[in-house]
Parts: sequence; C-alpha cells; structure tokens
Amino acid sequence: MISIRTTTDLIELDISAALGPTRERRFGVVVKRADFQASEVDLFLEGEEFDGFLKDLRLVERDRKGDATLSTEDPRQFQLKVAVIDKAGHVTISGRLASYEGAEGKAVLEFAFPFDPSALAGVLQDFERLDAAA
Repeated sequence: MISIRTTTDLIELDISAALGPTRERRFGVVVKRADFQASEVDLFLEGEEFDGFLKDLRLVERDRKGDATLSTEDPRQFQLKVAVIDKAGHVTISGRLASYEGAEGKAVLEFAFPFDPSALAGVLQDFERLDAAA
C-alpha cells in the first residue's frame, strides 16, 4: 500500500506486482480530500505507464522541477499528478478518480492539494519498493 497524505488529504494506492509480459498492474485507490471521499477497486495500469511515472518521479524528487503523471489508459478514469509548481520547489498533488456505471451515470472526484516536498523521497521509495518486487 502506498499512502500519500497531508493533515487533511489522503491517497492510498494498492498496486499489484507486475503481471505477465506486458507488466500490467491491477490496483485500487482511495482518495480523501477534506470532507469528500472516493474509491475504486478494479483499475489497470499499463507497465510502460508505471515505468514512465517512476522515472519522472525520480527526476521530480531529485531536481525539484517538472511533474510525474500516473494514469489509467483513459486518464478520465484515474490520474495522479505530482508537480513542482515554482522555482522554490513547492509541490502539488492533483488528479481525478471517476466511477462509470453505464447508463446509471458517473461520479467524479477531482482533487488538488499542496504537498510537503521533503515527503517526496518517502513516496518515491514506496514506488521503488513496489517496482523491485516485480
């Protein structure tokens, strides 16, 4: 389980080890933002998407510039972005989580919140541990 948290916000990602030759990963996510909460338990990440996110997250943590984005094949379903927003190195976490229920409609939670840059190293370590377990 990977947790990205502040005093009022939480993103929990339960990502599987890489599966098969394409290194696809199944995952579930919970997003809590102030008084709002959303979750989805049966999502998929392409192996290349995870690898690209990890590469970009390493650069964001090291250089304190740029961004790293993790998303499902359709980014309208799930997207998580870690971005450095200024020269001082301030970081935001943003994204969306949507649940589509066919003809019954959809529910969407979009979120954005500031994140302590000194906590990026711990988040990166969690993703690297998951990658090493593959």
